[in-house]
Amino acid sequence: MPETSLIFEKFSIDSSIVIFEDELAFCTLSFKPITPGHILVIPKRIEQYYDKLSADEVRSMAKLVTRCSGALKRALGCKEVTFGCQDGPHAGQTVKHVHIHVIPAYDGGLIDDDDRKQWSVEKMAKMARRIQGVEVEP
Repeated sequence: MPETSLIFEKFSIDSSIVIFEDELAFCTLSFKPITPGHILVIPKRIEQYYDKLSADEVRSMAKLVTRCSGALKRALGCKEVTFGCQDGPHAGQTVKHVHIHVIPAYDGGLIDDDDRKQWSVEKMAKMARRIQGVEVEP
């Protein structure tokens, strides 16, 4: 994985929690996951709205969404995945940098927003390695 300084709006993303990356976009774990393995697919160029992305950025993100979906199913055993994008503050966007949520769906369903806990970078790094196929332990 290339060693670059990745930014999500104003947040610097630790390279240990970057799962996949290409020239235009990257994937990282959510700091406050809805379910274990919740991934954000983010364009490298900071842009608030999806329709402001270039066609190449959209294609890059779509490829990474697909790659993440398959990796989550293999690594975590979820059978289904939820995709979501809040395109602007009125749509629920809280970070002014477009991103797509890739959320593994398990038998227990999704977690109520009030019950979500923030993960440490160490816990996220371990999950990232597991999704990448580097660590296999549950």
